[in-house]
Amino acid sequence: MKMNAKERSALRLCTSSIIEDLGPKDVVHVLFRDGNIDIEVFEEILELNETRRAKCRRLMRYLIDPQCKCSFNGLISAFTHDGAYSFLAKQLKESLTKVQAQEELPVPQYPHVECLNDLSDNNIPTRTVEPKDRRRDEDCANYLNVEPSTDDQNPGNSVGQTAHIESPTPLFQNIRRINVYTAKRRKLAALSVKLKRLSHDGQYDAFQKVVSAINTSYRRNKLSLMKLIGDRMGLADMRFASLEAEVSARRVRFEETDGSTTFRDMEAVIPFTTDPRLSSMTYLARYGSSIAMDTGNAQRLDDGLAYLQFAKEHAEYVSPCKDTGMVYYIESNLLLQKYEKQPTDQLKNTVLETIEKGISQFNEECDEIRRDYQRQLMLKMAYCYLGLGLFGKRIVEGQTSASDKDAARKVMEFIESGEVWEGMEKRRKMLFYHAKAEYYRQLNNVDIARVHAKEAEKLARENKWTKELPNISNLLDQLDKYNDVDIRNKDLEAVENILAEYLPDCFNESQDESIGNNELV
Repeated sequence: MKMNAKERSALRLCTSSIIEDLGPKDVVHVLFRDGNIDIEVFEEILELNETRRAKCRRLMRYLIDPQCKCSFNGLISAFTHDGAYSFLAKQLKESLTKVQAQEELPVPQYPHVECLNDLSDNNIPTRTVEPKDRRRDEDCANYLNVEPSTDDQNPGNSVGQTAHIESPTPLFQNIRRINVYTAKRRKLAALSVKLKRLSHDGQYDAFQKVVSAINTSYRRNKLSLMKLIGDRMGLADMRFASLEAEVSARRVRFEETDGSTTFRDMEAVIPFTTDPRLSSMTYLARYGSSIAMDTGNAQRLDDGLAYLQFAKEHAEYVSPCKDTGMVYYIESNLLLQKYEKQPTDQLKNTVLETIEKGISQFNEECDEIRRDYQRQLMLKMAYCYLGLGLFGKRIVEGQTSASDKDAARKVMEFIESGEVWEGMEKRRKMLFYHAKAEYYRQLNNVDIARVHAKEAEKLARENKWTKELPNISNLLDQLDKYNDVDIRNKDLEAVENILAEYLPDCFNESQDESIGNNELV
């Protein structure tokens, strides 16, 4: 029996809780077994390459659809299967009670489902329980036009005795996220950024010196009982950060890392870090980026994006920070590579949306880190608006509208502002100058475009950024050709002006002959 309007309303009230806490893979097999969903929906939820939240939203859209054949009893049975989501089943029943009380209807009973009102704290599934955000109760109350209440305000009331409905007993909390804003984590983030800046400024000797020192200290003290376990885990965190920086430095120079020992070293360090889930997220994102370097194999790019999906799933359990922002940054790089091959408006919008999500991850970081990664992502945004690929190759089939050029101009003006520009490393300057040269080329301002292109080429040659250098050189060659043609046209125009001034009759005759020849042709 399908859900009626009131049951669907009750389900809507629980949308936020379900998206935050439900694992769709844990319940779809029960829904399918009991005939509440079709095989197509069952296979789609299991096989889609999406995050848990995205699958939850997809499942909710299906369940709330009036044409959905899932019954209310069937959904509660799926939630209470193995006791995994009994707290969601109880909240769902209480939401229905609220809706029906508002309509002054009797509360339905579900005899075949275990009595969830008798759940004690000891019977709740093994999940950390804390008081939930009261705003969710207030949202439900506003939807039903009733006053939110607490248990101690009306302890004796029961359903049916009064229209004043009590708030559900707090039985769950949102996903507990890893807190990355501790003193140790902030120092680790600062170390990671400093290492990145050394490689992006071309200071490879200093970079290797720091990495070697960290590696030596980690190996010497990893199993030393003379050091506290927290200190040894901190050394593991530093070692992992240095390995990540090595991978990033090789990626910048487009050196193959897929077959190197660096990733094996990262795998070996992960179990010893303070937060293995956080380290695994970073590892998966970096590895996905590495295998996508094989630009000649389209499948490798899709494989890289698949690894990013795993990384984003881990990111669900990490507070937004530098590390989660890097996941979105790497994903935007891979999507931009895909856009080069398939320049569609839809994919272009996906790239820009991913960049915006990445920028939002750094809001709680210190100003230095926030600005550093903000300009890093905004440069990718300018590239996308101007129709440039990941390494600056012009996407010939891509469409660049007047609004795109204007958006790119605003992005570059923002980057050039004193606060954001301050401390910008050489690599980002190279990318910035390249973007600005392309912008002025599209405006047919060849002289200014050549100035910026020369700056970009100089930085690329000095620091041996060989992947971007050919594209910058091609742009400069094209601008030189424009300049040569322009000079020849100006010289010809000057000669014609002289002839028109001193030999007007001869000049007019030559023009008439030219016109006649053109007509004959």
